[in-house]
Amino acid sequence: MRENGDDMGDTFQTMIWTLAYRCPLRDSQELMEPQVVHERLLVPWLYAQAVQKSELLDEDICVINYTWEKRGGQSVWMPGQGFRASEALVPFGGRERLHELCFKCPANALSSLSFPVVGCFGRLSFDIETLHRLDSCLGSILDTQGARKEFEQLFIAVRRGAFFGMWMYSPLSAAQARVLLALLEGLPEIKGLDVDSVQQFMAALRASIGYNIPIHIHRIPMGHVDCGYWSVMPHCPRCKAPTYLSNEQEPPPGKSVNCWVCGFGYVPESEWFRGEQIPFIFRWYHSDKFPRVADLVSEIPESWIRPHDFEWHKR
Repeated sequence: MRENGDDMGDTFQTMIWTLAYRCPLRDSQELMEPQVVHERLLVPWLYAQAVQKSELLDEDICVINYTWEKRGGQSVWMPGQGFRASEALVPFGGRERLHELCFKCPANALSSLSFPVVGCFGRLSFDIETLHRLDSCLGSILDTQGARKEFEQLFIAVRRGAFFGMWMYSPLSAAQARVLLALLEGLPEIKGLDVDSVQQFMAALRASIGYNIPIHIHRIPMGHVDCGYWSVMPHCPRCKAPTYLSNEQEPPPGKSVNCWVCGFGYVPESEWFRGEQIPFIFRWYHSDKFPRVADLVSEIPESWIRPHDFEWHKR
C-alpha cells in the first residue's frame, strides 16, 4: 500500500488494535476504540516511532516520511514531512509528562520494543499474496500444535482462512488471546510479512493476558485509493474476507455467494468513499497537517540525508 502522500494506491487488509486502558490521555469511552485512538494519539505515536527508529533528528525533529530526490548525481532520500516534538507534544502535556505517564503504564506494551510512549495501540497490514502464505502457515501450525479444535471452539470452524477467523471477535477473551499468541509465536519467516507489526501485536497480547486488559480490534477490508476516493473490494460483511482470492475477479452482479471462510451468505458489492469517509489510517499521510522538514530548519544537514537503499526505506 502506498502511504507516502501519493494520490493512488492499494490499501491492504488491515487490523488496528488497542489495549482498552483508561489513563489521562484516554479518559473517555470512545478512546477505547482502535480507530479513534489512532487518530487522537497519532502525534505521540509518530514521536515514539521516531525515537524507536532513531529518526528523532537534532533530538527534537520527528521525520515521518522521506522523499526521493537526485542530489549530486546520486539518488537519496530527503526528509519529507515532520514536526518539532517540543511543540507538537504540548497538547498532550509535553514530552516529560508523556514519558512519566507511559513509563509504568501496564498498557504501554510496546515499551519492550523501545517504544517510549503510547505503546498501547498499533496495526497489522497484509497484501493478498502475504495473506495466502500466512494463512497456509497458520493452518499448518494449528494442525502441528493440535490446536485446531480449540481454535474452532474459540473462534470459528474454518477449512481455510484461519487468518480471518482470528479477528471475528472484539474484544478478545483471555483464552482467545492465548491461542493467538501461541499461533503467532510459531510463525516461521514469511515473505512479505511485516515482522515488526507482528511483534508489536504479540507484545500487546502478552500485556492483555498478563494485566487482564481487554484488547479491541477493528478490521478494514482491502481497497484502493484514487484521486481522493476509496473503493472497498467486495468482502464478507461478517469476517471481512475478500469475496475472491484475486483482486482481478469481479463479483457476479446481484448474485448471493457464501463466504469461503465463515460460510456467511451475502451479495457482494463494491463500496466507494471519499474525504473524511476514508479511514484515517489511510488518509493522514495525505494531510497538510505536518509541515515539511525543510521549513523547520534553515538547512537540512548532510547527516539527515539517507542513501537510496530500498531495504533501509522499507523498514
